Amino acid sequence: MADDVSKIQREAFFAVLRILGAQGQKWLRELPGTSKARKALQEARKGDFITESDLHGHQYNTKGHFPEGRYLLVRPPNKEVSSVCALSCVWDFDGDEPDISCYLGIWTPRPVPQQGDDIEEKRPIIFLGYRFETPDADGTKHKFFHSQPSRSMDRAKRDLPRAVHHHSGMPTFQLNAAQPADLLVNMAISLHGRDYVTELFSDVTKLPRPKAPPAYVERIKKWF
Repeated sequence: MADDVSKIQREAFFAVLRILGAQGQKWLRELPGTSKARKALQEARKGDFITESDLHGHQYNTKGHFPEGRYLLVRPPNKEVSSVCALSCVWDFDGDEPDISCYLGIWTPRPVPQQGDDIEEKRPIIFLGYRFETPDADGTKHKFFHSQPSRSMDRAKRDLPRAVHHHSGMPTFQLNAAQPADLLVNMAISLHGRDYVTELFSDVTKLPRPKAPPAYVERIKKWF
């Protein structure tokens, strides 16, 4: 990939990551001590959370990944008061086409409550994962931007504790995407709905450099 194109795509990718991370940290700061999400947060914290300074260091690397067991906390949907969401990312902008995997992890109470006096307290935390990926250049099935279920938060495919043992290879959903940052936008829409994009890019355009290029923002706005 030409250096200027790689730089533009990398800047857009990390600009969206920075906003998602900032929103996640704001959600965490405002979380009340009695929140139902505390149990899920404790389970997610068996890893650790990426900070803004971590992202700042990563964004100049054309190839890299979040350290093992470290996740970027993202804001869960407003109505999901018991759940916690986080991302782990692997990126490579050095090839002819970017090779990106973004893993969305959701820690949430099992939906079917167990019997007992305190039903909420007795609901065990489970892990649900989904990966958002660029086209598979080497394979034959997934030569398109796509999302699939996952039981892990990295390419090593190590099942996380409490992971629901659903199939991790299917179904595969084709995404409305053309660049790596589009994976993150699709992920955010899957959590918050399409109207959230207005909020997302309002924050992205306010970032100090490096920020998402204006042409990128305008292209995404045309999705709707």
